[in-house]
Parts: sequence; structure tokens; C-alpha cells
Amino acid sequence: MKLRRFACALIAALLTLSTAARADVLIPGQKPPRNEYSEAFVKLYADSLTGWDETYNTALDGVEEIVLWQYPNSGQRTRTIDVDWFRNGEGDIGGYFDTCYMDGQGRFWAYVGYAYGRQMAWACLSDPVNPNLPADPAVTAAVEREVGAMLWRENAPAVILVAGIVAVTGALIYVFWYRRKRVK
Repeated sequence: MKLRRFACALIAALLTLSTAARADVLIPGQKPPRNEYSEAFVKLYADSLTGWDETYNTALDGVEEIVLWQYPNSGQRTRTIDVDWFRNGEGDIGGYFDTCYMDGQGRFWAYVGYAYGRQMAWACLSDPVNPNLPADPAVTAAVEREVGAMLWRENAPAVILVAGIVAVTGALIYVFWYRRKRVK
């Protein structure tokens, strides 16, 4: 009975340690949180990405709030944000956008990185206030597959290590405790 309790406590501790590392508390010097979907999109469409296009410096003139998206053509809104957040002293918005993308429908998208909170989203500068941009099933399916593969590649070594530790611990418990108890 004690062996079962020990094994359950060991498994619970291992599961708890992995979830504590994903807390949303940002400590100075710590890396900002991630948007895995945007990372997967960037990896898949790296050939189509460009730098900031100066012609879009006036794209948000007359707009009060813009809609931010998880990635271009995702259909997943993350939030809306006040346009004044983007403006610097000259009224130029290009300082916050670095990576840009033109989708198949001719819409111009720009990536908003991490700044003053958790943004890491995309803005459609061709239609910045439309909250109903449709998802592209081909894009979303490709991104979903890439996110799954990306997370597996990142977590596989840890999963294998934890499984190995559990197996070795179980074998040692069996050899040194359970087997010895049965011999007596």
C-alpha cells in the first residue's frame, strides 16, 4: 500500500513540476510568453514574409481600435487594441510592426510583437476594424499540424527523460524493497 502512495506522489510531483514552468507571471529577465500558433505560421510561410512596408504608415489613420488575430487567416481574434498604443511622437505606426505578410486574398497583415503586455498577434492593416475575417481552412490545418509537431519536438526529450526516471525508480523499488520483502 505504501508503494502505491509513493508512486502516486512521485507521478503527481513530476506532473506538477512541468505545469509550474508555464505560469503567466513574468519575472525580470525571463523570456516573454509564446504564441505557438504564430511561430508555426512564421515557420510555414517564411518565404512569404517581408519587412515593414512604409506605404502602410497611414493605414490606421482615422481608426480608433483595431482587431488583433492569432495569425493571418486564423479566424481567431485575440483582442482589440487602441490605435494610440501604436503611435510614437511622429504619428508613425511602423515601429511596432516588423514582420509582414500578404495573404491570398490580397490582405496585408503585420505582426505585433511583445510590448507592454501580452500582444504577440497579427493585425490586418487592409481591414483593421473588421472582426469577422474568415478563416482559411488550408492555413489553419497546416498551422495546427505544425504546432503539434513543434510541441512534440520540444517536449519529447523531457517526456522520454521522465519516463526513464519513472521506469528506473520503479525497477529500483522492486529490486531493493519489494523483492527483499518477499524473500523474508
